[in-house]
Amino acid sequence: MENSFKHLKSDLDVRPIYHRNDDTVSGHIYSCILAYFIENYISWKLKNKNMTTHPKIILDELSSMSIVEKKKGNEIIYYELTECSENNLKILECFDIKPKEIEDYINKIHSKEK
Repeated sequence: MENSFKHLKSDLDVRPIYHRNDDTVSGHIYSCILAYFIENYISWKLKNKNMTTHPKIILDELSSMSIVEKKKGNEIIYYELTECSENNLKILECFDIKPKEIEDYINKIHSKEK
């Protein structure tokens, strides 16, 4: 457990946040633990695909991707994923995700909001 919190503070850059009530303290702790689980899942998935890149590098690489709104006038028509680098494509492939699936999912959510 101690190593987990040490990891949260270093790799995930979790710093003390001063909360005033029990609910916000609990929420902060749950968010940190969730981030830790996600990072461990990424590590596990990469290990199973024989990819040795550190999860922090993976997250940094994926952060270069973005979704762009395509508009006609003031109305959003659809969303499009920016061009993925070769590294991004390799990472997505480890998780069996295709860029088109990301666009389709986001557009599906957007169409439900209308």
